[in-house]
Amino acid sequence: MTLPPLLAGLNESLLPMELECDSGAGPVRHSAVLLLLYPRNGQVHFVLTRRRDDLTRHPGQVSLPGGVAEEQDGSLWDTAVRETCEEICLRPGRLVRLGRLDSYHLRMTDYVIHPFVAWNPARPVLSPDDREVAEIIEEPLSRLINPSCLAEETWEFRDQQWLVTFYRLGEVKVWGATAHILSDLARRLRPDWNPGSSRPGDVRVL
Repeated sequence: MTLPPLLAGLNESLLPMELECDSGAGPVRHSAVLLLLYPRNGQVHFVLTRRRDDLTRHPGQVSLPGGVAEEQDGSLWDTAVRETCEEICLRPGRLVRLGRLDSYHLRMTDYVIHPFVAWNPARPVLSPDDREVAEIIEEPLSRLINPSCLAEETWEFRDQQWLVTFYRLGEVKVWGATAHILSDLARRLRPDWNPGSSRPGDVRVL
């Protein structure tokens, strides 16, 4: 398998795929997301989704495709692929598993997110599940290591001021766990990448 130059050496920097599926026994629940990489217009792209605004949980949220592990999933990789297929109608037959990023613990909800990285050798035909997904967002992977795509703003929620570091991808602001996961991939793509004192995904009370 030949990967594009931007992905050269990525396999060696990723974690092994092996990770048993735990559908949630105990207080911590497990979920998995997929960083789907593929060629488009001569560049490597990846996919984000924006949830519908009328959903009761996380309306309008921009995130990687994925979801909660279920009992029928043989592994957390299976969870990531199943959820991605459900959300954006991905046909997984050509997926090449590359590896795994660091797991991310959402302490406020006690979810652990396990991100997997896969390569599709051609741009997939994708379609949003309109029961949940309002929009599929395709972005060049190179933007993750572009300093102009990093931003900081002061946001107010829970009656407090917070300094939020995020990715600005066109009109889309990607923050929180998703930004943290994307910055982990950026660090593995370019070990010399330095976002500064704050990393995308950081949220600090002022």
